[in-house]
Amino acid sequence: MKVWTKQHQNILHDLRENGRYIVKREYIRNKMEEHSGFYLDVYFWLHQALSGRMAFYPNIKSKIMKSWDRLFDDSVELSPARVGIIWEVRQEWITGIEQ
Repeated sequence: MKVWTKQHQNILHDLRENGRYIVKREYIRNKMEEHSGFYLDVYFWLHQALSGRMAFYPNIKSKIMKSWDRLFDDSVELSPARVGIIWEVRQEWITGIEQ
C-alpha cells in the first residue's frame, strides 16, 4: 500500500535524527492553527481508545486485528473523502521525499 503525506520540514529533521517521527502537539498547534483543537481532540480520543483496548488486549486481540481489515475494504465507506491521520512515521517506511 502506498500512502502520500504532506508534512512540515521539521518532521524530516526528526526522521533523520531519530529514525522516526511521532506526532507532537506543538506541530499540530502550529500547522492547524484555529483547527488544532479539533485535531488534538481526535488524537486524544485515539490515545484513550487504544489505551482502553490494550488493557483488555489478551481477551480481544483477534477482534481488534480482524477490525483492521475494514481499513482496506473498499465496500466499507464512512465518507467519500480519502483522508486519514498518522501519528508515527518511520524512516524505513519512506520510499521517496519530494520537497
